[in-house]
Amino acid sequence: MIKAEIEYNEETCLRLALVQDKCYGKLRLLFRILFSAIPLIIAAYVGFDTTWGAVMITLAVFFFYSTNFMYERDASKALSGTPERYRKVTYYFYQESFVTEAGDLKKRIPYSDLYSLAKDGIYHYLFINPQQAYMVSLKDGSYRSAETFESLLVKASGKKWKTVRLRRTFLMAVHDQVKKMRYGRS
Repeated sequence: MIKAEIEYNEETCLRLALVQDKCYGKLRLLFRILFSAIPLIIAAYVGFDTTWGAVMITLAVFFFYSTNFMYERDASKALSGTPERYRKVTYYFYQESFVTEAGDLKKRIPYSDLYSLAKDGIYHYLFINPQQAYMVSLKDGSYRSAETFESLLVKASGKKWKTVRLRRTFLMAVHDQVKKMRYGRS
C-alpha cells in the first residue's frame, strides 16, 4: 500500500486546472481561435486602416486575451465549491484500486475507471474524465516512491503517464501584472 495526500487550496487548485487545460483544453483553444477570427475577418472586410477595422482588431485581441486564463476561473470555482472539511484528501493505493478519504467521505476507485494519468514533476494527476482529476502528492517525495507509485498505476490501469511541462509564458507574466494593478498590489 502507498499512502499519499494533498490539501486543495488556491495554489493546488490553480495548478490542477492548468494541467487539465494543458491536457484537455485543445477544443477550448480551437473555439477561442475561431471566435477571435470572426472580428479579424470583419476587420479585413471593412479595412484594417478604418475605425471599424481597428475596433474589430481590438475586440479580437481582447477576446483572445480575456479567455486565455479560463483555467483560473475553473480553479476558483472548484475551490469555492469544495467545503473546507473536504479539502484535505488522503489516498491509499492498493493493487486493484485506490481509496480517497476526505472528511467523513470515503470512496474506492478501481484503476480501470481512470481515464488518463499525468505528472508535472511535482504532482501526479489521476484523471477520471477530461474535466476531473485527483491530484496526488507523495508523502515522502522521494524518487524511489514516485517510481514505485508510477509503475503500480501503469500496471494496474493499463495507461501511460503523460508528462506535462508547466512553464511561465510572457502572457502569464503580463496577466499577473494586470491583476496586481487591478487589485492595487505591488
